[in-house]
Amino acid sequence: MPLLQLLKESGFRPEEAFRLTPNDFDVEQKLCTLNKPAKHSLPRQFKMSDRLVLMITLLIMKTLPKERLWGGKGRHIKRNFSLIRNRTAKEICNPRLKKVTLGSFRHFYGTKLYSQTKDVVFVQQRLGHKNIQNTMVYINLVNFSEDDSFTVKVGSTLEECTNLLEAGFEFVTDFEGQKLFRKRK
Repeated sequence: MPLLQLLKESGFRPEEAFRLTPNDFDVEQKLCTLNKPAKHSLPRQFKMSDRLVLMITLLIMKTLPKERLWGGKGRHIKRNFSLIRNRTAKEICNPRLKKVTLGSFRHFYGTKLYSQTKDVVFVQQRLGHKNIQNTMVYINLVNFSEDDSFTVKVGSTLEECTNLLEAGFEFVTDFEGQKLFRKRK
């Protein structure tokens, strides 16, 4: 599951993730650097979650510094993913699950990032696209007909701010000495 978590958090293409070695990770700083992007994309870096750091650390301990983390060939990894996905789809009686590919994680990442930020240039940078037209694919997938309303809360003390963050609110800005937070309804 570390591969799927990495694809979900990074927006890397599967072939980019397959190329990663232990040298591409800085677990102390929680950083992953993609030095060998695919399809003439730009190199990029992202901050890993604690969950991913733990998963990757276990893999790094089993892998030599210049070896690929996922030792198998990409086609074998994709085939194993397909087998597990198809078995799961059958077990839970959900044939739509069969449409999910390793590349779906990149589309999920790009679409989710754009829906959160509404910043196409930021998404372009995070996905490593040189051409903005490539990023537009992800924007066309976003459904803006959903309710874009928020619940807004104000925090003035450290305890109030901590409680709001723990409740899923995100920090927006400081205003007249107060901290403003929001969460989708």
